[in-house]
Amino acid sequence: MDAESPMTWRLRETAGSGAPGDIASHALDQVRFLTGEDIIEVSGRLRTFVNERPGPDGPEPVTADDAAWTTAGLGSGAVATGVENGPGVEVLGGRGALRFDLEHLNELRFMEATGPVTEQGSRRIRASVEESAAARSVVVRVGSADAALTR
Repeated sequence: MDAESPMTWRLRETAGSGAPGDIASHALDQVRFLTGEDIIEVSGRLRTFVNERPGPDGPEPVTADDAAWTTAGLGSGAVATGVENGPGVEVLGGRGALRFDLEHLNELRFMEATGPVTEQGSRRIRASVEESAAARSVVVRVGSADAALTR
């Protein structure tokens, strides 16, 4: 983090909710939308790396966290987490993983771990409007139960 980066509204606790409200709330919504599952547990960590930033009248204290790590447990047994330094989420389970990134809106990354080890790996699933019927029919086998993508 750049300690010389100027103070912004979201680093003041009176103006915003810090990283969880700024970022994590959207990630949790993405997980629910992608899997159709309820989140049954959440854990996380908050951190403020830079305690003071330049303001218009001199240094200002940073009163909100500027980083957050969140892990969410789903009803199927799968676990979801954010993607490092990016606007995306990853859902992990005993039978595979699903990754969605807002920087690549029209695709999902899917890894099914039930096949032969020599054939396992991430594959891209196109999910744009043209392929929406195919994307809706994809079954994600990541948790202890199958969760169909219906969006």
